[in-house]
Amino acid sequence: MAQNMKNVSLNDPEVYKELLLAYVKDVREPPTPEVQKRWREIVEKAFLADPKEIILKGQRCGVNVAVSLSTLYARTPLTKLDLYENLVRDHGCEVLAGLLKEVPNLTYLNLGSNDIGSAAGVTLGNAVANHKKIQVLILGSDTTETHFNRLDPTAGRAIVDALKKARALRHLDLNRCPIARGSQEPIYALARSLATPSLCQLQILKLGSVGMNTDAAVELIRSLNVTTTIQHLDLHDNDLSTPAGVELGRLVAARHTTQTPLVLKTVLFHMNRRIGDKGIVDLFRCLGNDDGLETLDLRDCGIGDESFSVLCHALPTNATMTHLNVSNNAITSQGGIEVSRALVHHSSMLFLGLSGNKIRDEGACSLAGMLEANDVLQTLELDDTRISDRGAIAFGVALATNSTLTTLRLSDNQISDDGGKALVPLLEKNQHLLNCNVQSNSIDHNTVSRLKTVMQRNQKLKADELPHRLQKEVVRLHYQKYKLEEARNALEGQRKLKQDIESTQEKYEIAFRDEEQEARKKSKELQEKIKDEEALTLDLQQRILAKDQEIATFTAQWEENMKNLQETLADEVSQREKAEDEFKKMQEALVAAEKSRVTNEQAVKQKLADLKEDKERWQHQAKDLRVLLDKVKAQLKEAEAAVAAAPPPPPPAAEVPMKKTKGKK
Repeated sequence: MAQNMKNVSLNDPEVYKELLLAYVKDVREPPTPEVQKRWREIVEKAFLADPKEIILKGQRCGVNVAVSLSTLYARTPLTKLDLYENLVRDHGCEVLAGLLKEVPNLTYLNLGSNDIGSAAGVTLGNAVANHKKIQVLILGSDTTETHFNRLDPTAGRAIVDALKKARALRHLDLNRCPIARGSQEPIYALARSLATPSLCQLQILKLGSVGMNTDAAVELIRSLNVTTTIQHLDLHDNDLSTPAGVELGRLVAARHTTQTPLVLKTVLFHMNRRIGDKGIVDLFRCLGNDDGLETLDLRDCGIGDESFSVLCHALPTNATMTHLNVSNNAITSQGGIEVSRALVHHSSMLFLGLSGNKIRDEGACSLAGMLEANDVLQTLELDDTRISDRGAIAFGVALATNSTLTTLRLSDNQISDDGGKALVPLLEKNQHLLNCNVQSNSIDHNTVSRLKTVMQRNQKLKADELPHRLQKEVVRLHYQKYKLEEARNALEGQRKLKQDIESTQEKYEIAFRDEEQEARKKSKELQEKIKDEEALTLDLQQRILAKDQEIATFTAQWEENMKNLQETLADEVSQREKAEDEFKKMQEALVAAEKSRVTNEQAVKQKLADLKEDKERWQHQAKDLRVLLDKVKAQLKEAEAAVAAAPPPPPPAAEVPMKKTKGKK
């Protein structure tokens, strides 16, 4: 896209002529020299300052200029388009909505106060939804403007829905656009978008005089507890009642009580007459601990001394409030006295608006006393506060020593000409007050003229401060020039010295180069050795790592084997113990058997002796007992064979057969 961008120059006669003809059609005037001169001045301010920006505020431009701009600036690096307070109306808005598709770098679009209707608003909302870089969208208008954009709830919903896609949008101004008249759905949809920080990152939100009701406002304010980006909130002139104020108080209090990451700095709640003391007292009460709110506009909100007293007690511990406007409420002189006490040593309050309240002379004198000690306040508005001569003179006395107040408004009060004549000489001593408005009092014209002269003198002194500062700066620069000449002479000497040093340096550099080359060779050799050593070290490390792994594996296997061996050893020990027990028993049995054998041998020997004797008797009786002997021999051979084949019998078993044999004998 960037490669296809084109540049538009107003120095091109064709471009200039096309825009001039479009302007002439819109203002419905012939291209006279006066009109052409006026258009040239407009062009110089609107186009030539920055070729990427177009600023045409309040120039009566209409649909023809819009069409020409759309044709000429399509596919250009345009970043800002400001057509506030013109008459582009519906057709022009639709044409400019089409232009958005062709200028992807546009970040600022202001079409406020252009009499745009609902259908064109829907088209613009759809175009904004598809734009990736737009950050500022202004469709609202001030109460002083004749025209406003007639966006109904349908157009409002289209613009709110665009927030979900146009995530770069940071500033949305819909003041005086009736997007909630007839349906509160756009406000509820906006609240839902704000409650989803990933979809909406708005920082400035202006919804003044859009027809919002209290319930929708409560839901919208409640959603700000979720989003952490809103810094500027404008809900003025929506006829909101007490619950909206209560919810606003809870929102600001949550920043301190629950550590909510709220960045809200500006709240414009003015012209909501039904808020009242009950609706605003919670907000006032939490301001003592708040460290973020800087601007608070509560004009015409039904505030009385009861709630204002709470605010005055909170202000001494508040170090961030810079602008406070409570004009057109029901605050009396008691409130004026209390706010004076609160601001005596306040470190940040720059603007205080009390117009339209019953401050009277008592409150005015107290405020004047505050100005004698306060060195921060710059603007004090006390129009229509029923101040008379005593209060005016008190301000004159205080301003004789005050050097910070620049604007004092005392119009539409009860100051007489005598009071004005006493005030002027006192203000002549002050060279810092730039504006003092005393219109609509009973002060003579000459006295007012003298006061204007004093203000003009102070304004001139203020304007002359810059030349005086510039003159001092010139003197300082002359001195710096003198010192610069001295430095230049010293520099010449240093240059000569530098040349000598450079010639010497060249010699050293030649020697240094030779040494450097030698050093590089050695360095290269060392680097190669280092690389070899590093490779060797790496190889050793890898080997060590492999050995460590093997050792770890072997250790694990050894531990497992040892465990198995321990279990096997335990079994073998158990079996050995059993075997030893059995062996002991067998040894005992063997000993007993040995003893029995000896006894049996003796018995057998004795028997053999007896047998020999018997044999001798048998031999003598052989003849007689041959038949019987043969039988006995056969039995004897069978017995000996049985004895030889069988293990030795236990003693008792051996004795029994022998006895039987002897008996036979």
